Amino acid sequence: MSTSESEGRARQTGRWSPASPASPARASLPALIGVVYLSVAFGRGEIYPVSPMGMFSEVHDSAGRLVVRTGRGELREVADFRAWRCDGSLDFRAAYPACFPDGYSAGAVIAGDHIVSHPGAGEGERVALVRQIFRIAGQSGPVVIEECPLLSCTAVDGRR
Repeated sequence: MSTSESEGRARQTGRWSPASPASPARASLPALIGVVYLSVAFGRGEIYPVSPMGMFSEVHDSAGRLVVRTGRGELREVADFRAWRCDGSLDFRAAYPACFPDGYSAGAVIAGDHIVSHPGAGEGERVALVRQIFRIAGQSGPVVIEECPLLSCTAVDGRR
């Protein structure tokens, strides 16, 4: 049976077949998927694979990232360490608003998740969590890098 025959038969009987390409069920499926996605995204927040995409909700004139400053003064990635123990809140944006002039930071959320999922009892070296903030001076000036200290922690170097 061709598509036009099935549509004609549906019109004659007054019922739509769910398999019919023009059925209301098929037409509303994309809208239903969109509503479910948005409900999960705003209900759960930043969690893969759904997200309210907060990075696009604000205009930014700076950018930043969370890094670790070791006792030797080196800058390293948060993911390079494990067995974390920190003295303070891991809700960085709420606890240290001056360090987040650009607002939303997916990197801070990811770093906080890494620290929470790799806890320790205080073993390891003393490190400082810092946020580097990058700004462009003027319209086409040089990049200015500021460093904003967040927390003092202990962590084990996972690369050794």
